[in-house]
Amino acid sequence: MRLYAYQAQLTLPASLARVRDARPAIERIGGRVEVIPTEIAGLLTVRIYLPEPYQPDQFLPSLPFYPM
Repeated sequence: MRLYAYQAQLTLPASLARVRDARPAIERIGGRVEVIPTEIAGLLTVRIYLPEPYQPDQFLPSLPFYPM
């Protein structure tokens, strides 16, 4: 199963909580979530890997994920 990578840079605690809450659903379909600290305080890079035909908006609507 091929996974497609998407990335967003997030700062809001509410957005990060949404990612944390969506993680079980993403993992259930065979995807994965990575949260990567940056050198900028309060900014985190979030990468999600999803199998076809899933898209980030299905799990995290309105967050600014873009294909990598």
